[in-house]
Amino acid sequence: MTKPIIWIDADACPKVIKEFVFKTSVRLQLQVILVANSQMHIPQSPLIKLIIVKAGTDVADNYIVEHITENDIVVTADIPLAAFVV
Repeated sequence: MTKPIIWIDADACPKVIKEFVFKTSVRLQLQVILVANSQMHIPQSPLIKLIIVKAGTDVADNYIVEHITENDIVVTADIPLAAFVV
C-alpha cells in the first residue's frame, strides 16, 4: 500500500491548520500538496508542494478531484468538495 498524499484546498485553509499538516508531514514522511489560485509561503521541503491554478469557481476543487487517489487525504472546508471526495 502506498502512502497517502495529503491534499489541501489551500486558499481558505487557516494558517494554523496548514502548519499542523506541515509538521505532521515531516513526522510521518507524507507528501503534502497545496492547491491554490495564488502564491503563498510554504516551507522548503521535498515533501511539500504548491500547485497554483487559475482563478475561478471550483478550479482548485476540480484539480484536487482529478488527481486524488483512494488512499489520499483531503483537507478542506468546502462541503461540496468534501462530499465528492467521500
